[in-house]
Amino acid sequence: MAKQKLTYPSSEFENIVRLIHEAQNRAYIKVNIEMVLLYFNVGKIVSDKVSQGVWGQGTVDDLAAFIAMKMPGLSGFNRRGLYRMKQFSKTYSLTSECFKLWLQIQITNQQKAIVSPVATQLKKKKNAKDVIVSPLATQLQNIDNEYNKFVSTLLTQISWTNHLEILSGAKPAEEKLFYLLISLNEKLGKLELRRQIKTATF
Repeated sequence: MAKQKLTYPSSEFENIVRLIHEAQNRAYIKVNIEMVLLYFNVGKIVSDKVSQGVWGQGTVDDLAAFIAMKMPGLSGFNRRGLYRMKQFSKTYSLTSECFKLWLQIQITNQQKAIVSPVATQLKKKKNAKDVIVSPLATQLQNIDNEYNKFVSTLLTQISWTNHLEILSGAKPAEEKLFYLLISLNEKLGKLELRRQIKTATF
């Protein structure tokens, strides 16, 4: 088949192709965010029910069968998948070591950004309501907000396949958080992440 001759400058066409790629990337990011949030929320329900003794292993099997019956063709929600979601939610729960470590990093970074602790944290005026509260105290008071930030700015920005690599390959909380952060910052694919985990010297 003969190659079709372009009657318009290819640069204009390239611009449209670039717009298509950008839209596809944005759509992929949105889908990933929703999927990771879904797995996180389903995992939390399963984790809570199992830890409270409300559900046993048989109930998780029943849930997998129920989902398969209601949504035939939907993958990832078998018994193994549900337990991976449970592990995911528990590993990064509000009381998890990973979240505590991440919060410490945020607090440390915020403290480094403070120009003058005396001026911003210790300054007092005559009226008690004018006392400036330290960022650390404010952050600890808003722990739920910080946790939501942890989920939305870190967990949902990483692909589910990378999460599975980290859950299965990284053991201590410090190691898991390290790989979460480099997955995000260096935009690692699954194979590169797996290679780094296997060759790590933690």
